[in-house]
Amino acid sequence: MKNVENLANDDSVILAEVASNSNLSGKYSKAMAMIDSVSYEFDKTSELSNGDTVVLRIKTSSSKSPVKQETKKFKVKGLDAIKKISTKDFLKKYPVTFIGFDGYGSLKLPKDEDGETILTYADSKGMNNLKNGDTVELVASPGYLYELEQKGEKLESDTFEVKVSGLAAITEIGNISDALAKNDTYAKSNYENSSYTTYTIENQKSYISYQTDYYDDSASGQIYLVTVYKITTASKYSDTTVEYVYYGYCYYVNSDNSLDLETANKVSGYETQDLAKLTAELETEGYAEYTAKSE
Repeated sequence: MKNVENLANDDSVILAEVASNSNLSGKYSKAMAMIDSVSYEFDKTSELSNGDTVVLRIKTSSSKSPVKQETKKFKVKGLDAIKKISTKDFLKKYPVTFIGFDGYGSLKLPKDEDGETILTYADSKGMNNLKNGDTVELVASPGYLYELEQKGEKLESDTFEVKVSGLAAITEIGNISDALAKNDTYAKSNYENSSYTTYTIENQKSYISYQTDYYDDSASGQIYLVTVYKITTASKYSDTTVEYVYYGYCYYVNSDNSLDLETANKVSGYETQDLAKLTAELETEGYAEYTAKSE
């Protein structure tokens, strides 16, 4: 019996002994041929429930095999019931929060106890520039669903719709006009007239974005406020040119919803003659046009 186990485990010494004995070698070859002639399969091996019937089919390709072709049925029983987690309970344990300002908001997705993100966006278009009343669809991550399955749990639904609420109005930023004035000063500082060259700087449109740290969403978000300028360059020795560029700053937001002007960091783009491309790139980066609203 021990030698049989060793053969099954491909013991090289035992295999060598069998190979050197013509009688044993013949029996071994016949036994292996019989084993190879037999196959089996279950019609279902996963997602089983109590009461399901599982069919086992045993097949053989040899008429001399001691194992006969056969079909057996087994009834599933004894499985613990799956615990369903309601959407309400899930969102209570892992709430989705909204950060930023009305029309320029974003989501802060919940994480599990190990710091892993458990929800993802169903549509990346709904990630930025959210306003109160918007509906965002989220999907539970496959990894989180697998973990629940291992614990005998399941979500009532793998998708969630959350309604955006609680975002403050952008007009509540009391010193945003000061920030826009800083943009003008920054832009003008980059173009100094001389006896040979004259610059004309014209304000086009301003854009705003609320951004969080991609790697650390526990960090405070920042307001990015930039202005696109039309720069006309007139020179004595060359043709007049027109280009567009944006200048601005990123700000931390104080507890009173004002921008921290003292710690602001500069933000700028490159000069281009293609205004449409420049504005499209800003929108791709999450910016939205800012228009001052009257009180």
